[in-house]
Amino acid sequence: MQLLLSDVSSVTARKRLLDYFAGYGPVEPVQSAARLRRQPAVVVGDLHRIAERFSPESSDPLPRLARRQPMVVAGLLRTEKDRRAISRVHQVARCLDGRLLIKPFPDPRSPDEDREFVGRVLNCVSPHFLTSARYMPDGTLVVKFGDGLTGQIAFSTLRLERLGRRLLPDTARASGEGDSLQIDDETGYTVDVDCEVLRSRLDQGHADQIRQQAAEVRSEVGKRIGSARRSRKMTQLALSRKSGIAQEMISRIENGRQSPRADTLLKLARALDMPLDRLLGDTNSDSLAPQSD
Repeated sequence: MQLLLSDVSSVTARKRLLDYFAGYGPVEPVQSAARLRRQPAVVVGDLHRIAERFSPESSDPLPRLARRQPMVVAGLLRTEKDRRAISRVHQVARCLDGRLLIKPFPDPRSPDEDREFVGRVLNCVSPHFLTSARYMPDGTLVVKFGDGLTGQIAFSTLRLERLGRRLLPDTARASGEGDSLQIDDETGYTVDVDCEVLRSRLDQGHADQIRQQAAEVRSEVGKRIGSARRSRKMTQLALSRKSGIAQEMISRIENGRQSPRADTLLKLARALDMPLDRLLGDTNSDSLAPQSD
C-alpha cells in the first residue's frame, strides 16, 4: 500500500500515523505525489493543505492522479487553519468521488480511536469496499470498488423481486461502511445487498474464491454433523427419523454436497441433543461427543 504523509506538517504526527498504518500490514511510504505509481494509494495530510491541493486553480498533480487510480484521502483537523478549510471540503470530496475522511488527529486521549480511523482509511481502498453505486436509465447499476474495479450489473439479475417489496432503483447507493448496496422501497425501508454479491458479478477470480470458500464451509459443517452422529452411534436413518430430515438430504449434507438451511441445522442439532453453536464449532469446546451430566 502506497502511503503519502508529506502533507502532515507535524513530524510527531507523521511518525505516529506511520506506526498505525504499519500495524495493519506492509506500507510503502512515498515522499511526493509525483512518485505515486498507478496502484491503490492513501494520502493523509492537514486538511488545509489537502484543500489547497484540490482547489480549482491548483496545478497540483494529485487531483489528476485521484481520477486515474484508487485513492483515499484523509484530512486531519489539527489547527485553526484546518478548521477554516472545512468550507472547502466539498470540492475535495467531489474530485475523490466521496473517498474523503476527516478526523481530529492526533488525540492523545483516544489512541484506540485514532487506530480505528486508520483502519477505516485503509478499508476504503480495499477490494471489498464499495465506493459508489448508481442506477442508470438502461436498468443497469454502475458500481465501483476500493481497488478501482468498475463495471455495470443488470439490476434485474439481482432478483430482488423475491423479497416481495416494491423497490426504488433510483435510490441505489453505496452504504456508508462500503460493505453493501442500499436500495429503498416505497415505504422507506432499506434493503441491503452484500457487496460480495456485486463483486462476484464483475470479478471471476473473486467469484471462484467465494465458491471455494463456500465449498470448504459445506465440507466442514458436513464432517461435524457426521462426526456428532457417529459419536452417538446413530445411523443416518435414525437421525432422519428423529430430526424429520430426509436421509438422502443428511447424506448430501455430510458429504459436503449441500448447504443446510438454518432451520435444517437447528433440527439436526436438536436431534443430536447438542447446542447449535457447538455443532458448528463456534465455542471453545470442539468436542462433538455427548456431554455427561
